[in-house]
Amino acid sequence: MSGFGINVWFLATQIVNFLILLLILYFFAYKPVMKMLDERSRKIRESMDEVQKVKDQAAQTEEEFKKKDRRRQQRRAGSDCPRHAQPVKKPGSGRSWKRNRKPRGCRKSARRNSTGT
Repeated sequence: MSGFGINVWFLATQIVNFLILLLILYFFAYKPVMKMLDERSRKIRESMDEVQKVKDQAAQTEEEFKKKDRRRQQRRAGSDCPRHAQPVKKPGSGRSWKRNRKPRGCRKSARRNSTGT
């Protein structure tokens, strides 16, 4: 190889030096970087799981709120309180009328009257 101007011993030492450099970089750079990337992906995965849990909890809370609101509206629709009574159509007539029985009073107005305000 000396015909090409290449020193064999010099080439061999350069190859050995390069392999040593690769080993050093592997242990001191590649492994810590890969460990850091794995840790980051794990944190991202945990965050995404937490976001999904929060979304599920929010949907459940919203459904419970809607259910309570529906119950509240049903109670108001069936209330005897004149303020909360819904107009009902009298059969055969085209106009609406309120219930013709005497209202027992509304819980809210009963509280107001009992406190003296």
